[in-house]
Amino acid sequence: MSFGVEMGSIRATIRKTVEVLGYVPILIDELLIDSDQTINDAILSHLKGAKFCIADFTEQKDGVYFESGNALGRGILVIYSCHGLNRLILILITCLILYMAMELEVKLIKSNQGND
Repeated sequence: MSFGVEMGSIRATIRKTVEVLGYVPILIDELLIDSDQTINDAILSHLKGAKFCIADFTEQKDGVYFESGNALGRGILVIYSCHGLNRLILILITCLILYMAMELEVKLIKSNQGND
């Protein structure tokens, strides 16, 4: 999710929803991060113990694709969010393509394991 101030109401809604469901939301830009750690490192570190990840694509930031893909690769539920229908359709198509590519890779790995 973008750290921009224009995302304030969306961030507040997501935070409140997560809290109402009994979870503790982690918004990485609100945490104190060690000076030797990048924001990306902190995100990946927190994803390791996450039950789910909410990926907001409203502002089309590059990191959201990497981070949500990382969560998917770890078997973590990813909840997709996007303000605006046209953007959401584009994102869902992109995610479907990524998912299909991941499924193909798994099948290729499994088929190659039988050839060893």
